[in-house]
Amino acid sequence: MKKIIVKEILNSFYCRYLFYFIIAAILFPVDLLSQTDEINKLENLLSKVKGKEKINTLNKLSELSKSISFEKANEYAEEALKLSLQENYEYGKAKAFNNIGFIKYRFNNLSAAEKYYKDAFTIFAKLNSDYDKARTLNYLGLIYWRRNDFVKAFKYYRDAEKISKSNNFPAIEAEATNYMGLIYWKWSQYSKALEYFFNSNKLYTKSRDNFGIGTTLNNISNMYNEMDQPDLAILYANKILSDKNLTYYKYVQGRTYNILGVSYFKKGDIEKAITFQKKSLEIKKEFDEKNGMAFSYNDLGEIYFKQKKYDLAYNNYKLALELRKELNDKFGISSTLLSIAKVQIATNKLNEAEKSLNDAIQNAKEINNLSLVSQAYKQLSDLYYKKGNISKAYFYLWKHSELVDSIYNKHSIEKIAELTVIYDLEAKEKELKIKDLEIKNEQTLKIFFSIFIIIVLIILLIFLLKNKKLKNTTNLLNEKNLEIAKKSKDLEQAIKTRDKFFSIISHDLRSPFFGIKSMTEILSDPNEVVTNEERIEYTSKLNKSIKDVYNLIENLIEWSKIQTNRLEHHPVNYDLHDDLDSILNLVSINADHKKIKIFNKLKSPLVVFADQQMIHSVLLNLISNAIKFTKENGLIEIYSIEEIDHHKICVKDNGIGMSDEVKSKIFNIESKFSTRGTNNETGTGLGLLLCKELVEKNGGVLSFESKENEGTTFCFTVPKAKK
Repeated sequence: MKKIIVKEILNSFYCRYLFYFIIAAILFPVDLLSQTDEINKLENLLSKVKGKEKINTLNKLSELSKSISFEKANEYAEEALKLSLQENYEYGKAKAFNNIGFIKYRFNNLSAAEKYYKDAFTIFAKLNSDYDKARTLNYLGLIYWRRNDFVKAFKYYRDAEKISKSNNFPAIEAEATNYMGLIYWKWSQYSKALEYFFNSNKLYTKSRDNFGIGTTLNNISNMYNEMDQPDLAILYANKILSDKNLTYYKYVQGRTYNILGVSYFKKGDIEKAITFQKKSLEIKKEFDEKNGMAFSYNDLGEIYFKQKKYDLAYNNYKLALELRKELNDKFGISSTLLSIAKVQIATNKLNEAEKSLNDAIQNAKEINNLSLVSQAYKQLSDLYYKKGNISKAYFYLWKHSELVDSIYNKHSIEKIAELTVIYDLEAKEKELKIKDLEIKNEQTLKIFFSIFIIIVLIILLIFLLKNKKLKNTTNLLNEKNLEIAKKSKDLEQAIKTRDKFFSIISHDLRSPFFGIKSMTEILSDPNEVVTNEERIEYTSKLNKSIKDVYNLIENLIEWSKIQTNRLEHHPVNYDLHDDLDSILNLVSINADHKKIKIFNKLKSPLVVFADQQMIHSVLLNLISNAIKFTKENGLIEIYSIEEIDHHKICVKDNGIGMSDEVKSKIFNIESKFSTRGTNNETGTGLGLLLCKELVEKNGGVLSFESKENEGTTFCFTVPKAKK
C-alpha cells in the first residue's frame, strides 16, 4: 500500500504562542517585589482619600494587581466603576472599563471585553485623552487578533501608531508596532515582521521601558526559531539574560528560558533543552502562570517523546492538558490530546488513542479549527493502519487530504485578501494625503479670490492680471490632479497584476512539491514494499518534478530581477553567428532525438551590440520552444533581416503552430499560459515573458507569426554593432 502523507498547511506555532505573546505585551513593566510594595502603599492610602482621588487609586491598584491576582484586579476595577458612576467621573469610569475589559479578555470573554474597551474609547475620545485613546485601540486590536480577524486588528494598531507618533508617545507606539510585527509573522512575512520588532525595540529603548525591550527581544528570538535559525535565536535570548535590567522582570526571564529550550531542542542538544524548559517552568510556577506552564509541560513532552521516553512524555502532556482544561482553552486541549494520542499509538494503546483523537476532533470543531481536525484524521489513519483496518485507514487518510486541500485553498485566498487590504490601507493613506493637498489648494484659491475681489475694486488692470494668473494656476492644478489620478490607477493595476501572478506561481510550485514529498516518503519508508521497476519509475518521476521546480524557480528569479531592476545590463559588440553555433550544440541532443534539422542561415560575421548573455538566453529559449513544438523529422531555420539600425533575428519552425486563443495568452502575465510539446514536454509558462523582457531590455522588440498546424516564426530585433 502506497502511503500519501500531505504536510500540514497551517503551522500551529502561531497559535501555540499567540496568547503567550499577547499577555507578555500587556503586563505592566513592574517587578513583583516593587509592585507589591506599591500595592501596599496604595491600599494604605485608600482609607485616607475620597472622591476622584480614591477612584484613581482603585484603578491604579487594579492595573498593578493584574499580574498577581485577576480576582483582586477585578474587585478594584468594579469598585472604581461603582464610585465613578456615583461621582459622575467620566475619566475614572473609562479607566475602570479598560481594567474590567482586560479581565474579561484574559478569561476568553471576548464579546464582553470588546464592549468595555469600546465604551472606554468613546469616553476618552470625548475627553480628548489621546494617550488613553491610543492604548485602548491597542486593546481592541487584541480582541480581533484573538478572533483571527487580522485586518481589523491591523487597522486598530495602525490608528494607535498614528496617534502615538503625532503626540510623541513612544511606549504606546512601540506596543502597536510590536503587534503589527506579530501580524506579519502570522502571514509568514518574516522580513517585515523582523523590521517591526526591531523598530518596536528602538521605541521601547527610547522610552526606557526595559520590560518592552525584553518582550521585543524575545519576539525577535522566537522569530529566528520559526525561521529554523536557532543560533540567532540563542544570540538574542542571551542578550536578555546578560542584562540585569531585563532579567529584573521574571516574566520576561521565564519566556527567555522557554525560547532557549526550543532553540536547543532544534539543535539536538536535548540535555540543555530540558534544563532550560525546567527553569522556565519554575519561574512560571512562582507566578501561577498556568497558560505558560501548559506550554512548558507540552515542550517537555515533545522532548521526551523524541527520546522515546513515553512515560515521561505522557505525564507532561497530561499536566498540560489539566491546565488547559482549567483555562477552558479549546485549542490547547485539542492540540495536547493529539500529542497524548501520539504517545498512546507509539505504546500500542490504540483504543485509548482512538478516544483521545475523537475528543481532540470534538474540541477542534467547537472552535472551527480545521487544521487540528486534519491532524487528528491523519493520526486516525495511522492508528487504523496499525490495527490492520485498511479500509478505515484509507478513509481517514482521504478525509485528511481533502481537508488539507480545503484549508490550503482557504488559507491562500484569505492571506491574499488580507495582504490586499493592508496594501489598500496604505494606498488610501496616500489618497487622503492627496485630498488634504487638494483642500489646502482650495483654501489657497479662496484666499486668492478674496484678495482678487478687493484688488478688482481698486483697479481694473490689476484685476485682469490676477484673473489670468488664477486661470494658469487652476489649469496647472488640474493637470497635476490628472497626473496623480493616472499614477494611482497604474499603481493599483500593478498591485493586482503582481498578486495574480504570485497566486499562480504558488499554485504551480505546490503541485510538484506535493508529488516530490509523496514519492520521497514512499521511497524512504522501511515498511513500504517497492519493486525495482517501481523504484526506477518513482526516481524518474522525482527527477522530472525536481527539474520542473528548478526551471520554474530559475525563470521566476530572472523575472523578479527584471521587475526590480536588479538584472545587470552589459552590452558589447559580438558575433551573433558564432554564439548561435554554441547554442545549437546545446540543443542538438533534443533535436536529434526528434530527428529535427536546424539550419543556421545567419550571415557570418553578424556583429550586434547587446548583452551577450541576455540574447543568448532569448535564442536558447526560442530554439528550445521550436524543437518542443515541432514534430519528428521537422525543420527549423534561423535567419536574419537587416534593417536601418537593427538586425531582425528570426526562428522559424514547421511545427504545430498556435490557435488564436493561445496567441492571445502567451504574453499575458495574468494567464501565465503553458502548453505541452509534441512529445508531451512541459514548460514553466514564463519563458516567452522573459524573452520579451530581455529583448526590450536590449532596445529591441519581440514579435511572432503563427498558424495552426503550419508552424510558427518568432522574430526579435537587436541593435547593430557600435563603432
